[in-house]
Amino acid sequence: MLSSGERLYLTSDFVHYWNILFYAVKYSLKDLFFDPYQFLGSSLIGRVDLGIFYPPVLLMVLAGKLLSLNPFSFYVALEFLAVLHIGLAGFFAYIFARKFINSFIGSLLAGITFAFSGYFFVSINALSLVNSSVWLPAYCFFLVSFIRKKHFGTLLGAAVSLAMSFLAGIPQITLYTFLFGILISVWEFVHKKEVDFRAKTRAVISTQVIILFILGVIISVPLFFQLPISSGSNRNTMSYTNTALQGSISPIFVTDYFIPHFFDSEENIVKSYFSQTYLGAIFVISLTLFPFLIKTRKNYFFFFSFFLFLILGMGGESLLHDWSYLFVPGVKLFRNISKLNLLVSLSGAMVVAMVTDRLMNLTQTLRRKISTVLLQLSLISMFVFGMLVSQPLINFRTSLAQNPPVAQEISLFKKQSEDILLQGLFFAVIIIALLYLVRSKKNTFPVFLLSLFAVVDITRFNHHVPQNNSPLDPARAYSQNSYLSYLKTDKDIFRVSYPSGPLPANYAPEVVEVENLGGYSSLIPEVSSNLQQLLAKHAQTASYSKIAGFMNQKYVVSDETFNWPGYKQVFTYKVSPEDTDYFCPGSVAWVPCPPGKIFSVYQNTDYFKRIEVLHNPEVVIENSKDAQLRLVEKFALEGKDFRKFMVASDTVQSPQTIRSYAPQLPPVFSASVEADSEDTLLISMPFDQNLLLFVDGKLVIYNRANYGFISYTLPKTYALKTTTVSLSTKIF
Repeated sequence: MLSSGERLYLTSDFVHYWNILFYAVKYSLKDLFFDPYQFLGSSLIGRVDLGIFYPPVLLMVLAGKLLSLNPFSFYVALEFLAVLHIGLAGFFAYIFARKFINSFIGSLLAGITFAFSGYFFVSINALSLVNSSVWLPAYCFFLVSFIRKKHFGTLLGAAVSLAMSFLAGIPQITLYTFLFGILISVWEFVHKKEVDFRAKTRAVISTQVIILFILGVIISVPLFFQLPISSGSNRNTMSYTNTALQGSISPIFVTDYFIPHFFDSEENIVKSYFSQTYLGAIFVISLTLFPFLIKTRKNYFFFFSFFLFLILGMGGESLLHDWSYLFVPGVKLFRNISKLNLLVSLSGAMVVAMVTDRLMNLTQTLRRKISTVLLQLSLISMFVFGMLVSQPLINFRTSLAQNPPVAQEISLFKKQSEDILLQGLFFAVIIIALLYLVRSKKNTFPVFLLSLFAVVDITRFNHHVPQNNSPLDPARAYSQNSYLSYLKTDKDIFRVSYPSGPLPANYAPEVVEVENLGGYSSLIPEVSSNLQQLLAKHAQTASYSKIAGFMNQKYVVSDETFNWPGYKQVFTYKVSPEDTDYFCPGSVAWVPCPPGKIFSVYQNTDYFKRIEVLHNPEVVIENSKDAQLRLVEKFALEGKDFRKFMVASDTVQSPQTIRSYAPQLPPVFSASVEADSEDTLLISMPFDQNLLLFVDGKLVIYNRANYGFISYTLPKTYALKTTTVSLSTKIF
């Protein structure tokens, strides 16, 4: 991460809002508490998933303010933070493994396996998710230590670990960690022979209650700030990091999910299945090796407890994420369980530790030595064979033959090397699993194999939903036909075409069919009332123009009456029974609409009256290497004439492909226009670029990078002032 020129946290604040956080550090910390230009005027500090109260992040924010960090240093610090947490994940997994095995090598391999698991690799762009997840093995370590030695310091350590997981920004992971800890506690207490059943039960319950009490004390201060703010904002759950959907329980689909993608050459399929491949492998290891490698009753109990957790975790997450979904007809209870793979990754790491421990303690007889040598030779042979036929290695050899890894190919070289490393680890561990299963002489293997098929299928990602951290090609410019594609009176109005399948219109990273001006394309019912309150509260301030600009949308989709001035109902749509995969507008992406659901489309009749200035930057990619950005003027829109403005016409050639998001690039262009008081600037921009809007030299808007549209109405105080609009590939 640190050696690559491709920064991970520069361009996209759609998942987590590091760009906005930097501007709070750069300009004013008060923006953390109220920024009228972000989140419909709600507070940035109310975003739980930003993790602003997480001690390392808070320390970085304060240090950045005191040291006046420049943008480059700030984002490098973010990446150091990510590297630090990957290291912590490995260390915590190591000390947790040492609680169960004596092998240093086995515990070390457990730490490496967990730290570099597919879960962390596929989530690396979601820094809050990584920060929350690394505390799972630490919590388990302290919990087991307390149960065995009854030292209060270890109980305090468990509570602090759980609190750190919460403060890092993903309460969902905190819930998983706590439930997993309950199973660990039961596991430990049940096998204490000197304690009776009632005492064991009381011990388990009292331990968890004490932990929850300490947790509540620790997080009470952050919650004091966050709860009042987040409760009045846009649900505070509009985080699109959770794009995974669960599948139906159909064992036949495991072949579609698991096997073909080692040999599939289509790039988008490889990206889409990158995490599934390796996480699926860890499922195989966890569910098959735990019962066979260790002969104690304790580990059988753990296996069944782990299977039970799959059910508890799925239902618990639904309760935490949005309890109301449980009462909406047509919404499945078990959904969006991708983060559950964190626990499977830790279990897989523990299995690697136990396998290694057994290998290190083989009986020193000639027969054992010969068996070990043959095992090693078999592993090496099968590993080499698996690597030779693996798609990442084929891609790597092809790229070396066509394009030697010179400077501009470093990112591709790095990506393919990671693929090969993970592919190799997968083949090696799977071979170990199969060999030990054959040698285990257990008759229960078919039962566990059937369970494996069911569980893998339950937990698979939806195969047609692209993951947030698999970036789409920036060559696909936002500006193409953005204002010329209008809604039609059929269900396709709510759909957006993606490379790997459809998503609802309100899932807005690349919305092109339904307009989105600085906000969501469709509204959840309660947002309407919140917006009205904000308008009333800030009607006399400059923030009114931004809030009003949010509503300057051509169309709004709602399942309730939308009575904003200037909007009229165009038509209604009723979900038919055949629309089994149809998603409800106004909800998050994974909620299907029940048959019979009716919602309406409202048109803004004053839409064209508000527009005075339109600039349309376009991205042009030549030979997939050199990027040009140019400013294109539009003089007519749907038959309406617009005034012509002088725009900078110079085309700037960037030295690198746009995919690199190189922080050293200067701003590619700027344009100046003359605008009157109360004019509305309507700006469209290429995908995944950053937009800075300056009015009379003062920054007034920093646009969320993955939104292609933004509108801004000049306040009366800016009459006849020059407004400069800059689109930059810098890290701003």
